[in-house]
Amino acid sequence: MIEALDELGIEYRGISQTEQYTSGAYREQILHAMKHRGDIDAILDQYRTKAKPGAKKQQKPLDEAELEAAEGSGAAAEDDGSAGGAGYFPYKPYCTVCNKDLTTVTSYDDETTELAYTCTCGHAETVLLKEFDHGKLVWKVDWPMRWAYEGVIFEPSGVDHSSPGSSFQVGGQIVGPIFGGEQPIGPMYAFVGISGMAKMSSSKGGVPTPGDALQIMEAPLLRWLYARRQPNQSFKVAFDQEIQRLYDEWDKLDAKVADGTVLPADAAAYSRATRTAADELPRTPRPLPYRTLASVVDITGGHEAQTLRILSELDPDNPVTSLEETRPRLERAEHWINTQVPAESRTIVRDEPDTEHLARLGEQDRESLRLLLEGLDEHWSLDGLTTLVYGVPKVLAGLEPHAKPTPELKAAQRAFFALLYQLLVGRDTGPRLPTLLLAVGGGPGAQAARRLTAPAAPVRKKGPGPVIAHRAGALPFPRTTCWPCRPTPRPPWPRPARPSSCRPRWASSRPRSSAPLYLTVITTFAVRATTVSFLKSLSSFFVLVLTTLAPSPMPLACSVLASLAPSAVVAAVVCFAAKSCARFSPVPSVGSEANRFSEIVRVRNCRSLTSSSFRPFQKQLAESLVSGVGRALPSFFSALGTILSTVLSEIVLQTSGSLA
Repeated sequence: MIEALDELGIEYRGISQTEQYTSGAYREQILHAMKHRGDIDAILDQYRTKAKPGAKKQQKPLDEAELEAAEGSGAAAEDDGSAGGAGYFPYKPYCTVCNKDLTTVTSYDDETTELAYTCTCGHAETVLLKEFDHGKLVWKVDWPMRWAYEGVIFEPSGVDHSSPGSSFQVGGQIVGPIFGGEQPIGPMYAFVGISGMAKMSSSKGGVPTPGDALQIMEAPLLRWLYARRQPNQSFKVAFDQEIQRLYDEWDKLDAKVADGTVLPADAAAYSRATRTAADELPRTPRPLPYRTLASVVDITGGHEAQTLRILSELDPDNPVTSLEETRPRLERAEHWINTQVPAESRTIVRDEPDTEHLARLGEQDRESLRLLLEGLDEHWSLDGLTTLVYGVPKVLAGLEPHAKPTPELKAAQRAFFALLYQLLVGRDTGPRLPTLLLAVGGGPGAQAARRLTAPAAPVRKKGPGPVIAHRAGALPFPRTTCWPCRPTPRPPWPRPARPSSCRPRWASSRPRSSAPLYLTVITTFAVRATTVSFLKSLSSFFVLVLTTLAPSPMPLACSVLASLAPSAVVAAVVCFAAKSCARFSPVPSVGSEANRFSEIVRVRNCRSLTSSSFRPFQKQLAESLVSGVGRALPSFFSALGTILSTVLSEIVLQTSGSLA
């Protein structure tokens, strides 16, 4: 306790009541109280309550605060000396056999100061009170006696001592008439609780002390918990996860004080918390976030070299060079992790990837992990990784990385976070993901993080066919035989900002929405032209089949190839143009739409027009196809009519010739 008070900057002069009573310092006050025990009993009797027969029961149940106030610290409900049947005695002797105060005074002689008592242990004896120093006055008499003896002028007390009939109220009636003193100024203070416990009660024992609190938090923070509230406001000292939130609030207040935006009331509380009348309290030179330090210590197990490596990567522009910069806050976080966090809540990083979970991942989960891994190198810092892990679900939803979250987007982020936690630590929750990724890291390029979260890439069988297996280390796209349709890897997401002087040639300053519009216009006309050309070629093919009488199949085959060549050439040109847009477009959304269109053009991978993968491009493509078909149908039916009329003419001519 002495070391804790020194650390808090509190100067005090300790007075041991045990030493005062056993040394005989209060002997005259004890004899004086026993001599005026009748007057004291009369004052106490004014505040004693007696049970009335037939009294109504209280209808309204007491809430927790009222129960705590009624219970108090225990001292307020202490025996006032009236429990014995031989009269009132304000003195309580301690048994000389069992050394407990479970005694009852049976008689007392004012002249000789002989006092007889019995104990619940069976012991009984008679002593001379003027020589006996093994006892004390009862609480409601002891407190006002010490006010007068020590000359106390200011002493706050808890709410249980300030209610009607409590020790502070009764002591004010006793201190003057009996001991000739004055009642001190005594503002009331509320109870101080502990997170996860009822309240701090010193008389019952078994509760954390200021020394225990200072092992998990710094002295200015503990002082701030008291200084920022009114004395009659109750609060709790956090020994659980709440301590991380308290430190976040403290760091924000510290930043406001530094930039001059703090409110006057908050500035006053901050000043009382960080300095005393004598000097300023010591603080951490480099105050990193408490939750970050706790996460790092949790993952590294307190290994100093690993801890320094992770902390130095938090801010590459201003790295931590020594752990001394982060002390004593680092030591407080380490003690909290080791003593207050349950074993089942500790973080244990996987040694090997969860191959079964990785094999079960769907297409969307694979895409999210791919985006995460592509952005690790460019965002390898605490702030950068925070932007990255929150931005991946936004990009998958077609939004900007810095877009405001919606309820649906928050749900997608929670699902993505749970996926990463499962792959890294084997459960749905854990320390903050940016800190966890930095801690897992594994050297240059975040090798360990990549190894644990990299999904197995799809691989195809020999020859054509659907994707049937996955193999680690394979290409991040299906192998295809059509070179123009082969997907081209996109640049890392999101693209790092470049000065205007070093922007690539293909980077344009046009608005981000104009490139998809150009692509839509180009593909719309291409699809229409392809559809019309193909249907016209088909009609020409029918005409050639039914009207051309070739002596060998070669002229017919050449005619068919010549009729189908225009549509094939247009389809190849459209596919190549779409992949070129995907490769060189500076806007990620342009590449996405181009890749989708190229997948549609390839007959092998074509999908239904109702597929959700088309997204906004689906409607535009469908409209283009319908428009193209609508324009080609008249030509098709015209050609079909020509075919039928030609066939009928030939049939009529042949029939006429036969009849002739």
